[in-house]
Amino acid sequence: MTYNKFAELNQCPLQEVFALCESKSGCTHYDVGKNRYLILFNSSRENHNVLGRIRWTLAHELGHVTLNHLPYIAEPHIAENNFNNLSNPELEAEADHFAALLLCPMPLYEMLNVESAQDIQHIFGLSWEASNVRWNEYIKWKRNHRKTAWENDMKRLVNQRLELK
Repeated sequence: MTYNKFAELNQCPLQEVFALCESKSGCTHYDVGKNRYLILFNSSRENHNVLGRIRWTLAHELGHVTLNHLPYIAEPHIAENNFNNLSNPELEAEADHFAALLLCPMPLYEMLNVESAQDIQHIFGLSWEASNVRWNEYIKWKRNHRKTAWENDMKRLVNQRLELK
């Protein structure tokens, strides 16, 4: 749900949503009793919140859900209104890694002719900042990379998808 929609439903100013989530980008709420999640995100394009940044935020928050981070840290009084304050750097790094694998997997760079951060931005729709980070990570990855079965499966699926178009 967008921050704006959440603010509207709860009849509160947007600044309160930022404070509640402790983020201007996004957050995930975990309802311990019902074992369900609510991902909130800022859909506004103001203050350099470009589409690529929004996509990264959503993938990052989905990473927290998929990697089961929130039940791991959930406590009755972890944050006001039962919103989780996820400040564990390892969990944040894992969620970022999940977002990177989901949005722009490095094994596809070669087959999609990625040769720069700008290519990453155009092909995968990331922000300029995220594209630069991924390009630098790719250069390091390529030096020490060992091919895996997962990569072969991913490439095969992408090739099949491209052939259908």
